[in-house]
Amino acid sequence: MGWDLPDKETRIFTSKKVISIETHADGVQVHCDDGSIEKSSIVVGCDGAYSRVRGIMQDLRLKASGHVCGSEMPIKAEYQALVGYLNRIPQMQPGTIWEVRGNKTSFQVFMQEDVGWFLAYKRLTVPVSQSTQYSDDDVSAFADSVMDHPVGEGLLFRDLWDVRKWTRMLNIEEGLVSEWHHDRIVLLGDSIHKMSPNAGLGMNQGWQGVVALTNLLRKLLSENPEPDTPALTAIFEKYKKTCHKSAKDAAFLSNLYLRTTCWHNVAYKVADILGPYLGGDPAIFRLMASPMIKRGLILDSTPEPGYKEGNIPWDNKPYVAEQ
Repeated sequence: MGWDLPDKETRIFTSKKVISIETHADGVQVHCDDGSIEKSSIVVGCDGAYSRVRGIMQDLRLKASGHVCGSEMPIKAEYQALVGYLNRIPQMQPGTIWEVRGNKTSFQVFMQEDVGWFLAYKRLTVPVSQSTQYSDDDVSAFADSVMDHPVGEGLLFRDLWDVRKWTRMLNIEEGLVSEWHHDRIVLLGDSIHKMSPNAGLGMNQGWQGVVALTNLLRKLLSENPEPDTPALTAIFEKYKKTCHKSAKDAAFLSNLYLRTTCWHNVAYKVADILGPYLGGDPAIFRLMASPMIKRGLILDSTPEPGYKEGNIPWDNKPYVAEQ
């Protein structure tokens, strides 16, 4: 995706680890573990749930004010997942999603014409708030514990496991960070809002943040090519105000959906059993997800070829260039 960008050889650097960040009145300096120093106007941290940039930003905020709002590590995991990529199961129809729910465990299976994916979710015995690296033995133990669990169409999990191409085991971190920016540093995506993937909202919310920040910075730079720190702070705060509610709503719905499908406790199990009598998942998503999704942001300076609209119209219409 990024390999078509111009000047990528001189502008995109991989395999670098950020050690520290210095902020100055006219820019930033990022110190890397290889001894290099990268200079720029701002730092955008989009480095995941255990963001190094967020930790540095919190330290800088603490030094500047003596106070950090909110928990230093508000993101934690109560669930883990075993994710797999596999050859298509012939009796599973392409373009279909299967979801099987149970006690502290649930499964999702996605099929395309030739390949598919599975996600097996399981509640952890104890919540964790640090990154966890799982071994091959951990993966095998998880798989063995659910081998005979139904996954739809008269199939067991072992039928998926037998045709897997690769697997990965990871924790499902969840949480919403209070502070999104400081000085010339701003956070995006999982660095500020991490949620379960089973409702499909996490990555989309990350893109919404990219769109909001891009629109605001483009407008600022068109009026002020060299903004000072107060001007950038105002933009970063407006970005947070633009995205905070949708991020909070998406995190809440994802949290609710994971716990309901995994029967987190008796109340969630009862809610899941009663769900079909109240219209099922389609009714819940129309009620809770549609109002949020239809407010989706768009790039305000880029046309959208092939724009389509369904039964629920978008609030924001695509940009149309002046003739």
